[in-house]
Amino acid sequence: MKWLVLLLWALLLMIYFGIWSCNKTECCKPVLVEKPISNTEPILFGWQSDSCVLGNNYPVYLDSLMRLTRDGKQIIITGQYKASEQNNTKFENLGIARAEAIKLLFSQKIPSERITTRAELVGEDNKDHNQLSVCHSILFEPLKLVEEFENRAIIYHGYNTTEWDKNEQIVGYLDKVAGKLIKEGGRVLLMGHTDNVGNDEFNMKLGQSRSDAIKKYLIDKGVKGSQIKTGSKGKSSPIESNETEEGRAKNRRTELEFSK
Repeated sequence: MKWLVLLLWALLLMIYFGIWSCNKTECCKPVLVEKPISNTEPILFGWQSDSCVLGNNYPVYLDSLMRLTRDGKQIIITGQYKASEQNNTKFENLGIARAEAIKLLFSQKIPSERITTRAELVGEDNKDHNQLSVCHSILFEPLKLVEEFENRAIIYHGYNTTEWDKNEQIVGYLDKVAGKLIKEGGRVLLMGHTDNVGNDEFNMKLGQSRSDAIKKYLIDKGVKGSQIKTGSKGKSSPIESNETEEGRAKNRRTELEFSK
């Protein structure tokens, strides 16, 4: 009888530990989580979103853009959107909102006046809305730093700089101006202009510094100082609205005019 009781206890213990072991295995079973796929694109967007999702190669991508803009190119960002996407932004459409989001991102390293934004309505597709999409395209165009007219020209400047951009486009033009003044004589008036950032006194000095810097370059090229007159109008004569970055970039300029 005693052996029978011990046998029953042993059987009960085996059943108990078997159930406990099974439950423990079930409770502690690891949950499998699919690893996120590394983004191969530098910038992506979610459905109906203007928030940038950065890929792993974004830093390298931005460095390449910086090199291109230093070579005298401007960036054209075209934000893409579908008619079925709801626009919850302050912008006219989701395309321009996405382009502006990228511009804000780039502006941390690239002058904003070298970035232009556009929008493009694209066709619908059957892509899963939970997937990220590129939703933009980027092009490069030569940045026009000199505009030539019949007897005058406009040279554009960067933000808050007293120097002129020694880009080959501007250097080539000023070398041509120097050659003309040395060969044909005559005079040239250099008038500096600024945007509306800062007070009147600051901008008058800034405009003067820019025109004086160009005068110095022409003199170094052999032009007589008596052939060059400089001045500044500060922020008093804008040619574009100062309400936009693009407009302010146009107003940061030195106007050059030939005279006999």
